[in-house]
Amino acid sequence: MAVAGGVRLIEYNARFGDPEAMNVLPLLTGDLLEVARAAATGKLGDVVPSFEPLATVCKYVVPAGYPEGASDDHDDVVVSDETVLGDTLRRYWAATELDNDGTVRLTGSRGLAFVGIAGSVAEAEALAESGASSVSGSVRHRSDIGTASLIERRVEHMQTIRRAAGPGAGRR
Repeated sequence: MAVAGGVRLIEYNARFGDPEAMNVLPLLTGDLLEVARAAATGKLGDVVPSFEPLATVCKYVVPAGYPEGASDDHDDVVVSDETVLGDTLRRYWAATELDNDGTVRLTGSRGLAFVGIAGSVAEAEALAESGASSVSGSVRHRSDIGTASLIERRVEHMQTIRRAAGPGAGRR
């Protein structure tokens, strides 16, 4: 977390269903099992994971009222069959239910994620946006995630915090 006094680590938490993992793992070119085994046995320093030099953007589709008042109705959602999935666009199902008749319903949390993978953040954002936009029903997603304007606002915010903290802030 960036604070006026520098950067502080509150918690380290990256679950495989979180955007942090969904953005990184598709770019891993090495063996995930080797990295996980090294981490579990305290030998992570012996492994040098490698990653494709690409950009990723993850956009989640959520119930329209999420998180304040997510629907209890388990609203139906429809994902367009025209969404092209593959090496550059991946879809990850999350808090959803699939009925016997093929109907998909959201269960009140993050329903599905789309990860765009491309040579630039702008291209990856456009892919993720095309996937997220293909879902219809009582849903929403943040169309600003990964856009140049949001990234610029975040960079400016961090620069403001660092300027307010002064030189050497957060160093020990």
